[in-house]
Amino acid sequence: MPASTLAAQAFTSCLLLLSVLAGCQPKQRPVAEAAPTGAEPAADTVAGPLARAAIHRQFAQWRQRQVRAGRLWAPDSCKPWLLRGRELPELPLSLPDSAEYSYSFADLNQDGRLDGLMTFVPAQCDGGTGVLWLHLRYEVLALSAARGYRLHDSLRLAQFSRRPAAEKAGFYELDSLGPNRLYATYLEFGPESSACCPKVRRPAVFDFAARRRLR
Repeated sequence: MPASTLAAQAFTSCLLLLSVLAGCQPKQRPVAEAAPTGAEPAADTVAGPLARAAIHRQFAQWRQRQVRAGRLWAPDSCKPWLLRGRELPELPLSLPDSAEYSYSFADLNQDGRLDGLMTFVPAQCDGGTGVLWLHLRYEVLALSAARGYRLHDSLRLAQFSRRPAAEKAGFYELDSLGPNRLYATYLEFGPESSACCPKVRRPAVFDFAARRRLR
């Protein structure tokens, strides 16, 4: 057999061998495109869990400040038997158990970030319930600001608009938030009303930016 033919056959055999070897190699998976550095996490402006966690931390710090300042007692200090034999200027109130807090979240001030509301009724350290409807319900707003949040615990809805004459004897309780909306309940007690049952109860809605009552 001519030398040229042998060389051609050898070259063809080498090509076949290389093809077989190449087919045996594991297929490489396409490399996923890397996320750009410094990218923000999943949207967390209006409804994200990170925003809610940040607001809850603000509320926790507010509660700690109330205890340190002596305005409210810690729950584990609010026991009737601890008060025996002690002379106190007034009946102490304490933070309630964790299950007694109510929270609401919405973009109240319309800046694209979540705001929060915490409400609760303090516990009477003598075990009574007489404070339930006596304007001692705490309402704490956490409003987003340029840096973090600002807390407001002295909001009075009665200042938002002139109340009808028929509502002069009652008060508002702030219930929940909406985009630029404050949802409340108007309550009024009469001479015959018990602590549990106001004689008047009706919903009210306020425009937060305009500081006025809508209905």
